[in-house]
Amino acid sequence: MADVRNCILRCIRNSHDPIILPDEEEIFVGRGPVTKITDKKCSRNQVSLRADYDAMQVRIKQMGPNTTGVNGLALKKSETQVLRHGDRLEILLGQYVHRVEFEPPPSVDKLRTERDGKKRKLDEASRVNKKLCDESLNMDVDEPSSESKWETIDNGKLLIYTAKHVVAQPKIAAYDLDGTIITTQSGNVFPKDCNDWKISFSEVPGKLKKLHNDGYKIVFMTNQAGIGRGSTNVEDFKAKVVRIVNKLGVPVQTFISTGKGIYRKPAPGMWNALVGKVVVLVGSPGSGKSFFASTYLVPEGYHHVNRDTLGSWQKCVSVLESALAAGKSVVIDNTNPDKESRQRFINAAHKHGVKCRCFVLKTSMQHAKHNNKFREYTDDNHEPISDMVINMYKKKYAEPSQDEGFNAIVKINFIPKFCDPELEKLYKLYLLEK
Repeated sequence: MADVRNCILRCIRNSHDPIILPDEEEIFVGRGPVTKITDKKCSRNQVSLRADYDAMQVRIKQMGPNTTGVNGLALKKSETQVLRHGDRLEILLGQYVHRVEFEPPPSVDKLRTERDGKKRKLDEASRVNKKLCDESLNMDVDEPSSESKWETIDNGKLLIYTAKHVVAQPKIAAYDLDGTIITTQSGNVFPKDCNDWKISFSEVPGKLKKLHNDGYKIVFMTNQAGIGRGSTNVEDFKAKVVRIVNKLGVPVQTFISTGKGIYRKPAPGMWNALVGKVVVLVGSPGSGKSFFASTYLVPEGYHHVNRDTLGSWQKCVSVLESALAAGKSVVIDNTNPDKESRQRFINAAHKHGVKCRCFVLKTSMQHAKHNNKFREYTDDNHEPISDMVINMYKKKYAEPSQDEGFNAIVKINFIPKFCDPELEKLYKLYLLEK
């Protein structure tokens, strides 16, 4: 038998104790006191799990009537799939997220090989099944990056290098670069050039690899004002970072402040860029914005900001800034039809040094009217929305553009979900008045 002492299912929100999965024993997980799930859409025996310590994998089968997710993809009922160390189980698709962990975890090389193979198999399915929430639910969630990449934030004030196989984790080990991870080869206080460096201590690579294997995301944060002043060549410094990460032999994400301002330590800009994000939803009344936010973003820890609840855009901006200051991600669930309405949230995101993405609900006006009529029939608390309001949105609408300051624009198709077959039957009737 492999040297595995334990296999656990860990809630990423730590809302309950880890669930032990004994070797070759079928365990059912779902609604109940163990998971603290009370949602009746979740069956008491929603999924069957059977760990195999020799293979270091867990076989999963959906038993409940509503959809379970594996790494963001829908699992068909009674279909068996394999989970490995670090894989993500959504007891209901997009909700109640857990992670499979073997103790001790597999070696870094073994984990990389398994993940690379799995990602190749899932790439095509991911493009189809995850287009609803790819940009938000994990450009930085659970699947490892298949290629190293550089990002330029806020006109070059912040640079981010994400090495291959960087995986988002609930635990973060963050370090300064100069004087901590590296020191000068020359012995000078400041490096002579971008080649004047060496690893500070021989123990550093081993310590970082152990943290990585223990489930930490490794992050470096460094102030490099010389780039902003022009005394340090940015391309030379980028090459230096890549060489350092390669020398360490462990996946690392590196944040580089190139000047003064919110990104320079000890200001929180780099940290906020790591942990916080803003998603601005754009869509007419009835387009499915609130459904999308509550189904896909709020379960991932996004703070929900809504003008209908708060009463004014000023209060929305205030709540947004307070959440960002606390290191939280935020979803703005307003119609946001024009540049002016969107710009105030973009400005707040940039002020706090976080990414701001725009999710556009591609629901047609006719479909939105249908949704509003359905809610009018089925929800006594729903205030009817006149066609005039929807038409006014259409008149004000301006197609969002990255030129406004968004890091990305994501198009969302409306896909309704039903727990009640009678409601589904009603929804599919022609409800609009002629």
